Parts: sequence; structure tokens; C-alpha cells
Amino acid sequence: MLPFGKPSKTQFATRLIRAIAEQTGIEFGYDSDENELRRLDGDGVINIANLYLEHCKLKKRERAEHLQVIAGVFGQRPEALPSEFSEAKRNLRPKIWTRAVFEFQNLKSQLTDGKSFDMPNVPLGSHLAVTLVYDTDHAMRSVSEEELANWDVSFDAGMQQAIANLDQDTTTFAKLGDALASSMTGDAYDSSRILLNDRLRKLGLEGDLIALVPTRDSFLVATANDRQAVEMLYKVANLTDEDEPVERPLSPLPLVFRDGQRHDWQPPQNHAIRPLFEQVERDFLGSLYNEQKELLEALWENDPEAPFLPTYTGAQRASDNEVFTYSVWSRGAKSLLPNTDVVMLFDSDQGVTIPTSWQQMLTVLGDAVVLDDSIYPSRYLVDQFPSEPQLIELADIDLDLD
Repeated sequence: MLPFGKPSKTQFATRLIRAIAEQTGIEFGYDSDENELRRLDGDGVINIANLYLEHCKLKKRERAEHLQVIAGVFGQRPEALPSEFSEAKRNLRPKIWTRAVFEFQNLKSQLTDGKSFDMPNVPLGSHLAVTLVYDTDHAMRSVSEEELANWDVSFDAGMQQAIANLDQDTTTFAKLGDALASSMTGDAYDSSRILLNDRLRKLGLEGDLIALVPTRDSFLVATANDRQAVEMLYKVANLTDEDEPVERPLSPLPLVFRDGQRHDWQPPQNHAIRPLFEQVERDFLGSLYNEQKELLEALWENDPEAPFLPTYTGAQRASDNEVFTYSVWSRGAKSLLPNTDVVMLFDSDQGVTIPTSWQQMLTVLGDAVVLDDSIYPSRYLVDQFPSEPQLIELADIDLDLD
């Protein structure tokens, strides 16, 4: 590698391991498959994906100092929490995570030590979750269920305090015209400001609000009935270089504020951003389904009763370059289908494949397609392959895939 180039992930990991050992004497090993540092005494794991991205964006002369700072933070045991809630409450903050962090880590733990995250959280839409963290000038750490119990405080009460603290820390939002606003202060809590209901209403944005938290350090909100503002919001949120990995990604899918609650939102079919939304949604769900499939297959490897996990696959029509997703359901295979645009019904008895739309499959088969939301992302259990009359009905749709 040229001396002015970016270090590889392995080089970065090796240098960070050396820096931690020199500062603290604590030894780590590097798991290149998971892109994690693991303490050799078994007492900690550091995911270095975001740290590596931050490191590569620095000038070469700044990288040595950056390694020392990281080593100082991660080469120590977590700071002990105050024994009393009254002493700790001012330092509580809400933190937004991707739901996949919790769901996939729990699957990984079942493959290894059987331990799951002791990190209480609440959902934020379908793809995000909110936790409590204790944040000081020196470090940030998550608050566990056990620690809340020691304080004799419920998670809801702790979260209420954390949101109040964040509100006090928030001076203003950046207003972009009359129907769009953002928070990009870089204090690690911009995404968490999606929780500041009262503060958002004071912005003067009327009606339902559409919000996005594409990364940990960004939050955008627009008036739902202003299509131009929503279009601008969505394009700004997804205006990234595809060759440059996004730092601290969360979700590119929007939420709507309605009646004091936050729900998943899809733009109407005739909305200007609908094509962009569908493209982003496919990419986002595709990566989730692929990682889920790998973990579940490893977990169920020795279970003869485990269902087959079809792959979430993208394809492009030659006629108009439109992208669609599909999975394959084979006769005789109990399967957990991902939610795709199209399902390819492979009839091994006849040696034919019949494509049908997802909606047509639900209409024809009804209760035979069973939602399994115990896993994330959700899949649909199918056990009984369609009958001949059903196959005829499933094929009787105008579905041009060429």
C-alpha cells in the first residue's frame, strides 16, 4: 500500500490492538469475519466498523492521535454507575440503534455462549430501537435492566428523564424553509431528537410530520402534506456516495408522527419519491435478509425440522430496467419466505416455474401464508404447496418480468 493511502481493516485493527496493549496492558484479538476486537480474557467485544471509517477520513498526521484516543476509551472497563438514581439521572440520554443490532446479536449469542444483550429497549417503528445510556465527559455506556432495578427505577421513568435531558441540551433545529428542518450538531444525539415531540411542534410544522434518521448524527423532518419538502428531505437523507460507506448508519426508511406516535411510512404510489423509496427499501431489506439467512442457517444446521430459507434476490427487467425482488418457493419444501415483489413457484413435479406477485399469493392462498414476526426481519411460513387450481389462479396475472 502507498504510504499516503488508507490503512486496511486488518492494519487498523492491528495498530489499535497494539495501542490498547501499550496504554493498558489489556490484550485483544481481531475477528476479521465479524470485524470485531475481542478481549483475550473474554470480557469484552468492540465492533470497529465505524471506528475504521472515522479513522480513514482523517488526515494521515491525525491518525496516530486518533488511535491513542480510541485506545484510551476502549482499553478500560466501563465506568461504574452512581449507586443512586438521583446522582445518575442528569447524565442519562436516549440512544437510537438499528433493531438488527439486538436481533442479530441474540442469534449470534445462541451460536456461541448463549448470552443475550442485557440492554432494555423500546421499538421505534419497525427498524429502530431506543435505549438508555449514561454519558459523561469521559465515556458513554448503556444502562442495563439490572442497573435500573438497583436504582428502583422503571425503564419508562429513566427514558422520560433522558428525553428531558436531551431537550435541555437542544438549543435549536436548523429550519430549511417553512416545511423542512434538521438537526446535525454532531453531538452523537442528533438522531435521538426524533423523540422531542414538544420541541418539534414548536418548529411550526403543521399536520403529520415525516422524519428520517439515516445515521446516528442526522435527523430530518418535514411536513407530510408538503410534497416538495418531503422530496427534498428524502433526497438529502439519501444523497451519499455509493462507493463511500456511511458512518453510523441507522435506517433510510421514513417514520410519520401521527397522534403523538411514530409509525412506519410509505409514500403514496403517485408520490415523486416513491421510486427512490422503493429502491432504498429493497437495498436496506436485502442486506438484512441476507445476514439473517446466514445466521439462522448456522443456528438450525442440525435441525432436520427447520424450514428452508429462500434468498431475497434482486433482478432487473430488460425491457425498462425496472428492479424487482423475488424469492423461490419449491414444491415439498417448508419455507420461510422473505417479503419480496415476486415469488417464483417451482413445481418440481412438472419441471416448471410459475412467477406470481406477492399480493396475488396472499389473495389466493390466504391463511396458508403465515406471518412469523418472532424473527427480524419478518418472514412468512408456507408449508403446503399450491394445488393445481391455485397454481392456475396464481399464474393468471399480468406480470411482465422480461
